[in-house]
Amino acid sequence: MGTTADKNQRKEVSTGVCTVPKDLSKVKTKVAFNLTKLADCMFRGSLILGLLLFFLLKDSTGTSFLASMAMIAAMLRSVSFAMWREAWTAP
Repeated sequence: MGTTADKNQRKEVSTGVCTVPKDLSKVKTKVAFNLTKLADCMFRGSLILGLLLFFLLKDSTGTSFLASMAMIAAMLRSVSFAMWREAWTAP
């Protein structure tokens, strides 16, 4: 049986449906488009890197197809990492 001392030492509160942590400082806050600050920074960095790479390679390769494939390959790595961090890390 639980005593009042045991209940005071718990770090979560049960609402009957789900448990809510008492310390809400570790809960992720959403900034824009339901993304955290880290995911938002990763998407912005990926966009800057991809566009920069596209415009640099478009002139040197002479075709936009190779430049766009290089852009996709460069952006895919950071976008997938941002989505993995968003979905699979604990709050």
